Amino acid sequence: MGELRRRSASVLVAAPAALVLVYLGGWPLAVGVALLGLGGAAEAGRLLARRGAALRRGSPVAALVFWAADVWAAPAALPVLVALAVGGPALFRRPGILGRAVGTVWAGGYAAGLLGALLPLRAAGMPYPLLVLTACWGTDVAAYLTGRAFGRHRLWPRLSPAKSWEGAAGGWLCGGAAVWAVGWGFGLPREVCLLWATLLPLVAQAGDLAESALKRWAQVKDSGSFLPGHGGVLDRLDSVLAVAPVAYLLLWGWGK
Repeated sequence: MGELRRRSASVLVAAPAALVLVYLGGWPLAVGVALLGLGGAAEAGRLLARRGAALRRGSPVAALVFWAADVWAAPAALPVLVALAVGGPALFRRPGILGRAVGTVWAGGYAAGLLGALLPLRAAGMPYPLLVLTACWGTDVAAYLTGRAFGRHRLWPRLSPAKSWEGAAGGWLCGGAAVWAVGWGFGLPREVCLLWATLLPLVAQAGDLAESALKRWAQVKDSGSFLPGHGGVLDRLDSVLAVAPVAYLLLWGWGK
């Protein structure tokens, strides 16, 4: 049960601080996002630099630029950030200074830019960042427990040998139920609860796999040592980095 204790400890450490920041909103949340974004960008830059795909010290500077874009121009910035996160890896693998420059920018946008989606979500109302965190935490713990109990068929052995289709299904169902319950508790429209409960747990698992792919490519086990024994900033926020911008794009498209 060592892995369960590790995951539980991570949630117990992270959850109170995250919930306090979400409750306060405003500049306390913005500063918290900035600090985590800088740490995550530094980790991402180091991972890419291991393969010669980034300028090691430039990613935190890029992170500050993307964080500022989220603070002052979120509706326009987030689609660009999502496109960068999806398409960037195809570019930074190219050799030479251009590839390293793209990798440096990508590392900043991936960490600070995507995490910064929590800021406009909080500005739209406290339930929305709470739904993001619920989707990420609930899906992760449920996927682990379901996979441990019933996992027989590997989801993607080359990328993450421990994950199973059964665990993924359990994470989606339980994470979705948790999202639905929180949304319903805050009185959100039924169709919003259904949409978010269906999509966000899937996106959370995709974010987890994406960060696993980055670490596998960089040939490392953990992205860093933010929490001793629990990995780096990216290890703890991998699903949030995927879910937060998707949640905001859904909210933006809904006309909130």
